[in-house]
Amino acid sequence: MTAPLTPSDCDLQDFPFMPLHVARLRDSDLAAEEHPEACWYAVMLWSAAWHQLPAGSLPDNETVLARLCGLGRDLKTFRKHRAGAMRGFVLCEDGRLYHPVIAEQAIAAWEGKKQQRWRSECARIKKSNQRNGTSLPAPTYDQFLAGTSPSQSGSGPDNVPEDRPDCPEGHDVQEKGTGTGTGKDIDTPQPPQGGRRKPKVALPADFPTDELITEQQAKAREVGANFDVQRFAARFRDQCIAKDHRYADWPAAWRNWCRTEIDRAPKTPMAALATRPAQAEDDRWRRWLREFRQNGHWPSDDAGPRPGHPACRVPPAILAEFGFTPPTANDPTDLFAQGAAA
Repeated sequence: MTAPLTPSDCDLQDFPFMPLHVARLRDSDLAAEEHPEACWYAVMLWSAAWHQLPAGSLPDNETVLARLCGLGRDLKTFRKHRAGAMRGFVLCEDGRLYHPVIAEQAIAAWEGKKQQRWRSECARIKKSNQRNGTSLPAPTYDQFLAGTSPSQSGSGPDNVPEDRPDCPEGHDVQEKGTGTGTGKDIDTPQPPQGGRRKPKVALPADFPTDELITEQQAKAREVGANFDVQRFAARFRDQCIAKDHRYADWPAAWRNWCRTEIDRAPKTPMAALATRPAQAEDDRWRRWLREFRQNGHWPSDDAGPRPGHPACRVPPAILAEFGFTPPTANDPTDLFAQGAAA
């Protein structure tokens, strides 16, 4: 077996874009020899490998690979096209599958990410010198990667500004780039003194529970969203397992994901009408009454019983505008003839 093709700390999860050389793909042996369906699965696996840890790799697990292809648990179809979809991937010493081309692009992106952080650190030190009247030297690129500061000349502090001492045992300092190219880094806040941050855990086996699914179904119905919560729950599990997502509060994470999907989902017409102002609702009744007077058509599926029926839902004031007598509970007579005569 060969050594892993990307560094173990190569993390591009905050890089939403992956380079794709169009001519290289178009003229490749994969496009020329493999089944089109296998080619599509290959592209899906490349995209998944870009956001794996380390970047450019995939786990050597058929079930996970089938999910990353978009096949769910359809292992039969995956095995049928596995040879084409996995073309180019090689098994390395760490037990993961690497694609040389994706690994090549990942190393270039990872190097650019580290250099951007170094340039940001140098700019920060320069600004600190200008603001405080100091002359602290900026680290070289190798010193920055090693986590050391350059030696000071003359009097001054031993460390560059914001150099952090070693973390005490039991506490981790995490750092994650924004991926926007600005070089700004977000430091995870430390827990308050005397307390501990709740640890992040992997996805529970029975998550999301029926209770959480029912809760989101009710919220989708409230806003009239065409959103299949059961289907989304399966997709939620697949993605969390494939990317090894970890949260300290899984119910809160589930609700946040669902809220985003419900906001994006299309809304039913009646739900949209229910959110309009009262004037728009009155105009709708007037339009239906006008059509009823002209051609006798009444949209009973949406508007309920026609004018003159005891259960008619049209507001009495609008019925009176068109010459219809509002029905009463004590007079169940069909007043359609009165309106027609008028």
